[in-house]
Amino acid sequence: MPATIVGHGTVRGTSHRDVIVLTGPSTVGATYCSAAYTVGTLDLLGNPANVSANTSISLSGAGSGAFYSDSSCSTPVTSITVQSGSASVQFYWKDASIESPVLQASATGFSSATLSVSSIAAPTKLVFSGETA
Repeated sequence: MPATIVGHGTVRGTSHRDVIVLTGPSTVGATYCSAAYTVGTLDLLGNPANVSANTSISLSGAGSGAFYSDSSCSTPVTSITVQSGSASVQFYWKDASIESPVLQASATGFSSATLSVSSIAAPTKLVFSGETA
């Protein structure tokens, strides 16, 4: 089940969007590309809110790993863009080390959001045990 952590900001002038939410898998096998993480923009009531201009989201806290724009984890990125008229964008994470970093997404005029994740040892073999028929 994806973990969700929301960072809340303060109202700035006429802005009605100041919250970023970061959702995605909390556990990823080391050396594997994660399932998609989603960064979304919300209004002050917690509803998805489209941005009126392209909004750059900075990504940090990847630990020894890296962020990627594609599901094969072949195009590394340090930022992603929520396109004008949209309320979310996806990215991927891959880490060869076994560790538990805190991923962070932030943008000017918005609060930042964090998500604790773990890169765990991937299984190397499948063992069946029990009585034989």
